[in-house]
Amino acid sequence: MEFFYGKKVIPAKALAALEKKAFQEGINEEELMLKAGKAVALSAKEIVQKFNQKKIILLAGKGNNAADGFVAALDLQKIGLSVEVFHLFPKEECSQLCQKYMQLYKEAGGKLFQIQNKDIKIEKNDLLIDGLLGTGFQGELKSPFIDLIKIVNDAKCFTLAIDIPSGLDGSSGEVKQVAIKAKETISFTLPKWGFYINDGPNYVGKVNVIDIGLPQKYIEETKSQYYLLDEEKIKNFLPPIEKKRHKYQAGSVLAIAGSEGMTGAACLAALAALRSGAGIVWLFSKGHIEEAPYEVITYNIEENKEKLFQHLEKAKAIFIGPGIGRAKDTEDLLKELFAKIKMPCVLDADALFFLANNKDVSFPPLSILTPHKKEMTRLLGKEDLSENELIEKCQQYVEDHNVTLVLKGAPTFIFHPKTDVIIIDRGDPALATAGTGDVLTGIIAAFLAQKLEPYIAALLGVFLHGIAGEIAAVDKTAYSVIASDVIDNLSAAFQQLTKKE
Repeated sequence: MEFFYGKKVIPAKALAALEKKAFQEGINEEELMLKAGKAVALSAKEIVQKFNQKKIILLAGKGNNAADGFVAALDLQKIGLSVEVFHLFPKEECSQLCQKYMQLYKEAGGKLFQIQNKDIKIEKNDLLIDGLLGTGFQGELKSPFIDLIKIVNDAKCFTLAIDIPSGLDGSSGEVKQVAIKAKETISFTLPKWGFYINDGPNYVGKVNVIDIGLPQKYIEETKSQYYLLDEEKIKNFLPPIEKKRHKYQAGSVLAIAGSEGMTGAACLAALAALRSGAGIVWLFSKGHIEEAPYEVITYNIEENKEKLFQHLEKAKAIFIGPGIGRAKDTEDLLKELFAKIKMPCVLDADALFFLANNKDVSFPPLSILTPHKKEMTRLLGKEDLSENELIEKCQQYVEDHNVTLVLKGAPTFIFHPKTDVIIIDRGDPALATAGTGDVLTGIIAAFLAQKLEPYIAALLGVFLHGIAGEIAAVDKTAYSVIASDVIDNLSAAFQQLTKKE
């Protein structure tokens, strides 16, 4: 499954050790720094062109992170953009590279101010480049960083972080006091583990990983069990559309979902399955669903139990859980079903609650579980886990039960037996609304019905769901998106995935 692995994700301290070894073995540190600074300048230029910022402000510390910033400031000044650099420390306290490029910036006529000697004014329409602290930071901030970072965050301007937002621990993802809330982070060589756990996702914004020329052999020597998804490769696994096919060849999905007062979850999941390529969806629910989409075939379980078990044999994929409820008769039904299921199956919501309370039940073969973090702690029977502990136990869980697991969140982690963990950092805060998880369930079930392996169906489903959420948020804003908007934008997401450059 390594062909889905994108960039390795490692702790910041591991990358620092990697770079130190490279420099000791003769790799030119200054050359890498120049490439890093030019990458920052290019990103800043693109942001200014897109959003028309009035001026660019660089906040510079004393390390090579600040040196990257001075290189960028030089390049931006050369193309005629308005740049101001605010420096925190006396020149003699700075790294040699920082001193060198600070001097070159001054000699080129650059505007350079000591923060202690000039009040800093940041306007909402400025571009702020954060070069205060690099990936070596850990622990607690000291003065004057705390007050300065608060000023930046209060200004609510577009903030571009160099390698990592200042104040964020790149290994643990923790923010002890405050940290720069970046709109975008340029991460050099590899993304840092701290971007994706604990406080990290709230501070990094969009992460762009830039190759600055560290030889590949050093990256290959670095061990990691976490990888970003290779987005270009996963696109190649979209189910093919053949001209001569009928609805059953397109894929049939059996949905066991919905009950009194909770029919919406079932309808969302069923419609999402159809919008994701399933040819037909049979929805069996507790009670009647009057408002189901026209295209969904609905049955009352109590009145059609024999038909349910007939469809269990016919379906190409199954999903169980959204809105099915937690009553005793539902529990009995699920025990009976689990013993008979042979097709690939997505288990979500109330099906996960059932599993948490019936740990002796065997999983259906080829199962995909889609819990959020609270549901996962319930499955594990451990409520007070740290995020790192939870992720470690998720991998052990899939090994023990031979399942694929989608740990939903920002980002989403995909676990599969004997496979490294994939991080999918797509989506929008707009997806934090009721019903979007049900939509994901339907999408994954549709891909299973179209004969994708469970692991691939999970990866592709989460990726597509995230893109649809991003598109919906552009139109509706993160405040106004609801789950059905994600379904409405699935076609646009498919278009984006199939678009040829």
